Amino acid sequence: MSEQLTAAPAEGGAAGSRPKIEITDLSLTFGSGPSAVHALGPLSLTVGDGEFLSVVGPSGCGKSTLTKIIAGLIEPTGGEVKINLAGTSIAPIATVFQDYGIFPWKTVLSNVEFGLTVNGITGSEATDRAEMWIKKLGLAGFEKRYPSSLSGGMQQRVSIARALAVDPEILLMDEPFASLDAQLREILQEELIRLHETAGRTVLFVTHSLEEALVLGDRVLVLTARPGNLLDLKTVPFGRPRTAGVRESAEFGAMRLALWEHLRDQVQIGAPEAGAAK
Repeated sequence: MSEQLTAAPAEGGAAGSRPKIEITDLSLTFGSGPSAVHALGPLSLTVGDGEFLSVVGPSGCGKSTLTKIIAGLIEPTGGEVKINLAGTSIAPIATVFQDYGIFPWKTVLSNVEFGLTVNGITGSEATDRAEMWIKKLGLAGFEKRYPSSLSGGMQQRVSIARALAVDPEILLMDEPFASLDAQLREILQEELIRLHETAGRTVLFVTHSLEEALVLGDRVLVLTARPGNLLDLKTVPFGRPRTAGVRESAEFGAMRLALWEHLRDQVQIGAPEAGAAK
């Protein structure tokens, strides 16, 4: 299945450019012997330079595992991930997770500066860059506040600002809006669309929401139930610049329904053991 559905990067990257991410026969098994859990793959996929790839699939299919392998946080059992970097960023890859991952003992400004300082950017340069992203994400005036005094949505904006401040070539986002209310989620979707279209970064965005995947992505990768493999790879037909208003179109509704019909059986297959390998 994965070999048949492996596809070239979506249009949108530089003409003739190499894919930003090349995944070949990637697999991961936790443990060994009778208790081993085959969590992912084999999976083959390419992600284009500047592409926004949404990833959906049933609980336990390995979506988060895939993200962590690309980020270098988990070693795969088999296959490889090749990252083709331009080498111009402070940090090549930045991640944003659902649980924010910001430091409660640091102010907003210090949290956003953190990724810069660990990569050797300090002093006024770090502060100026951090303040720029704080302003872009609507957090101006909160620089000296601590996370405990911020709403969940504001904390997630701090997390995103910290990731973007290091000017990553690849941004990995693992269900970053899942715990937010519907209204705030839509606001942050709009902001992410705008930031992606102005900055041109390659984004891999994991979500359980088919609507969110279609609103944000250039393509939607659909994974099977565990072990996660490539079930489908859909090109989103809505151009850019884009707004979240595309969800009101009949074409959007039809595509969402088609994705769900395609995914329904996989959700049912994965339901008894959901959550084993998020």
